[in-house]
Amino acid sequence: MSSLNYKLFGTQIGLCILIMLLVFSCKSEPDEIIPETCEDLDISEIEFEEGFVDRRLDTNLKMVFPEQKSILFSSKIDGGEEQLIKYHIPTQSELWQAETWYEESAGALVNNHYHDNILFYRNAHLEFAINTQDGSIVFDEERTDCDDSGISGLDYTYYSKREFIDEATQLKSSAIVKGNVLDPAIPEVLVVPPYDAIGSSTSLGRVMSINAFENEQGNVMLAVRFHDNEPFGTPFKNFFSVFNVSQNSWEYIVPLKHHITGGNTIINNDVVFMATQDSVSCIDLNTGIAKWATAGYGILRQLLSLYNNDVIIRTGGNIERRDGDTGQVVWSSNLGDHIQRFIVVNERLFCVGREFTVSDVASGNLLLSYASPYANCDAEYGFGYIQDLHGYFDEETNRYHIFLNIDDHLLFYELEG
Repeated sequence: MSSLNYKLFGTQIGLCILIMLLVFSCKSEPDEIIPETCEDLDISEIEFEEGFVDRRLDTNLKMVFPEQKSILFSSKIDGGEEQLIKYHIPTQSELWQAETWYEESAGALVNNHYHDNILFYRNAHLEFAINTQDGSIVFDEERTDCDDSGISGLDYTYYSKREFIDEATQLKSSAIVKGNVLDPAIPEVLVVPPYDAIGSSTSLGRVMSINAFENEQGNVMLAVRFHDNEPFGTPFKNFFSVFNVSQNSWEYIVPLKHHITGGNTIINNDVVFMATQDSVSCIDLNTGIAKWATAGYGILRQLLSLYNNDVIIRTGGNIERRDGDTGQVVWSSNLGDHIQRFIVVNERLFCVGREFTVSDVASGNLLLSYASPYANCDAEYGFGYIQDLHGYFDEETNRYHIFLNIDDHLLFYELEG
């Protein structure tokens, strides 16, 4: 190669290096700064896809009233105190506001009982009842031994659990209590599960869930799941039982095969479905015998819903519909392993994870998919932390109204039926 060619080759290399430096210097000062976390993202500037109709900042959904086409949420008014607000969806207007001591640590539709427009709510050491027709407070009481477990009830009566110290063993224990949503009095102890009095170093036993229902004879019954604690290093015992409130007696108490530390239960006719972190079970309420069960699925225990007499569950990265009588898989849909919430509304299955998806619940077929406005800052979970997902179907307008709580922001979606 001649000296001239060497000079030309060197000039070309120099030009390439100069161009690369210019490109990198331009990239070091981007026009748009992508937020590193979802906390850095200004939700007021987010662009949403078709179907999104509204959003409210610093707002958390508390309840949905499908027949009234209304919702109940808590919101900070002008950055001030929390207020409960009942909101009418068709007119997009507030029906009333009510100031309460409400705190944000409690989730929606978990620690409450609703009957005849009266909503009884428990949060940490506080309890209140409110008339959802006009926002008037029925009572507002501070308690010292409330438990944030789910509340179940029939009519104006509710059932929950309350911690106490067992006199014989001086260990903590939990009892089932009975109260009235119109009465501010401390609820009375109804019954204590028959713990074996061994217990751990601190606790005799613990009630895990309570579901109230009526049997065919019209008796008030409680489906109760509880732990009987054992000494340290020994697995505790899991039991499922039914207590007859009307006759003040236990119908049966049966041991549970699967390890249960939390979960969700739904009663449907004469069976109860239970989802935990490693199993889904279907138990005959009349006998306590398991009709079918699955195990080893990596269940997200909060995700359990009904469609007709079948059950919808999340198993690993799949959403499954299982026959309620046999447990056989009707369909299985791979919607990703980051589904945080799903609900069944009418004939649709709504799921939120990396994306917001709409599926036909009868077949499992995917119908719509919405990208997450959080995609740039939360690549793993997509929509950020989902607190709640609820909705209803309006037969008059043939539209689905879906409400999605992302962190402390409430998003409103309206989709064609």
